[in-house]
Amino acid sequence: MVARSINYNLEQRREGWYVVVDVPPSLRATIGRKRLRETTGARDIRTARLRRDAILARLRAKLEAARRGAGAGVPQSLTATALEVRTELEAARDPEREQQVEDEALSMAEEVEASEGFTAAKSFYDVATGKATPLSVYFGDWLREKAFGERQTADFRTHLQRLATWLTAERLPETLEAVTDKVAAGFKAKALLGAGLHHKTANKIMSSLRSYWRWLEQQGHASRNPWLGKSIAKRDTPEDEKARPFTDDEVRALLYSKEADATLQDVMLIGALSGMRIDEIFQLKVRHCGGGVFKVAHGTGGKTKAAVRDVPVHSRLKATVARLCKGRAQDAYLIEEGSSGWGRGEGKGRSMAASKRFKTYREGLGVDEKLPGKRTSRVTFHSFRRWFITKADRAGMRKEDIERVVGHKVQGMSLGHYSGGATFEQFRKVVESVKLPKK
Repeated sequence: MVARSINYNLEQRREGWYVVVDVPPSLRATIGRKRLRETTGARDIRTARLRRDAILARLRAKLEAARRGAGAGVPQSLTATALEVRTELEAARDPEREQQVEDEALSMAEEVEASEGFTAAKSFYDVATGKATPLSVYFGDWLREKAFGERQTADFRTHLQRLATWLTAERLPETLEAVTDKVAAGFKAKALLGAGLHHKTANKIMSSLRSYWRWLEQQGHASRNPWLGKSIAKRDTPEDEKARPFTDDEVRALLYSKEADATLQDVMLIGALSGMRIDEIFQLKVRHCGGGVFKVAHGTGGKTKAAVRDVPVHSRLKATVARLCKGRAQDAYLIEEGSSGWGRGEGKGRSMAASKRFKTYREGLGVDEKLPGKRTSRVTFHSFRRWFITKADRAGMRKEDIERVVGHKVQGMSLGHYSGGATFEQFRKVVESVKLPKK
């Protein structure tokens, strides 16, 4: 027997160690790729080995789910058929027709048992007769009604798939009815906490599922929400583990490196000298950048009410903004798709490619700080925003004025509730107090 390598199913990439599984040729059309890959969140091989088996189980469960098809252990084509039968049954207007459809469902289930086995047949019959509902059958309706952004929609799909994969691994049907309070608690304990996810990530996943089930309750598709009361208590993060601002040396390295293309340089400079979030930068249109003012989140809505604001254009940014606006339509995005391929489409997902490109660029320059066992760095594009706030604070600007410029809610009854707000000249002083480090 050939000895198996100690690093089997592990692959090292720039971001750390990944678990990889080859997809059988027969499943590649369904899966859409030749290999499945999931990060261990570890840069050292020893930690990666410790996390490998749990991740392998998830990936293999995904392959098994694809082999058998989505929807309560029934092949996909049969799930669709079962739902068609269910629609007929719900539309039956008299007991005779209802009995006729149920008899047809039973007959079809017997055929399924002959080819797929008893478990698949029972699942088919339960779906057809309304006793079981595939996990994602109403998911598309929910997404369409709520009109979530591209990134949020992608996250929700990933979160539901994580639940479906775990249910399969636990030999539970991928149905709404299977997700009881006890099952939801098991998912939280095993698939989230047991996988070593940060409490914020785990709570984000459960928040998505809680929102979906709340809508299911409202529509009469679920009798209760099993995700209520499942949130994980916030853990106080030590100061030396929290996300932090860039240092001046890091800002200097990022802004003045010749490795950055022109678009990346523009985006970084705007972030550093305005304190805007990267999503806010990519939502700016030419009409939002006239008269020496950035009209942030106007017409698109911000993260909060305070996020909709007017920010003076820094004197060091005026030439950049003028160049980006020159000869372009008022409705064009300030940061448009270029050779980098950034800024495609509409909506809040426009910045996703830029975030990934910046991460690769930043790490390539050695501007990084990952702690052992952590998946994310203490510095990201958001560190430009933290750096901006830090520089304004150290320049002696009023806390309330800084908060208004960056779109944070001003706290306190006096200035947060009674005050009519600061003047635009006060905002300008805050912006101009931020000075770039010299080359």
